[in-house]
Amino acid sequence: MQIPFRKELENIRRSQEKLENSFAEIQTELKAIKSKMNKAEERISDVEDKIMDITQSGHQTENDMKKHESNIRDLWDNIKQANLRIIGIPEGKEEEKGIENIFEEIMAENFPNPKHTDIKVQEAQRAPNKLNPNQTHTKTYYNKNGKS
Repeated sequence: MQIPFRKELENIRRSQEKLENSFAEIQTELKAIKSKMNKAEERISDVEDKIMDITQSGHQTENDMKKHESNIRDLWDNIKQANLRIIGIPEGKEEEKGIENIFEEIMAENFPNPKHTDIKVQEAQRAPNKLNPNQTHTKTYYNKNGKS
């Protein structure tokens, strides 16, 4: 009776060794899979960081574009031909008499003796409609005085 028990015991030991070998193989495969998962998680994290950086730089670029467009608009307002309007005078009257004649009338009303002052407007620059707080804007008038 001992012989069948020995054979059976030996078969059980072989089965146990096979199971231990299989278990060791499964453990090494599991370690390899865990390593691959960690690397994949790191790569995903890096990609998410890059996406965040790209998104932030996109917002910064968009803000820069808006700022540059505003600057171009301000420059264009300063460059294009003056569109002068005189407040308190109807639109049609400006076109009929001309701005220079209206200006002379206003000067005559405010300065009763224009012969003594002899002021003529030589040049005027247009001020933009919207003032940019980052840029200085001035209205410049060059006057030619007869008594200089």
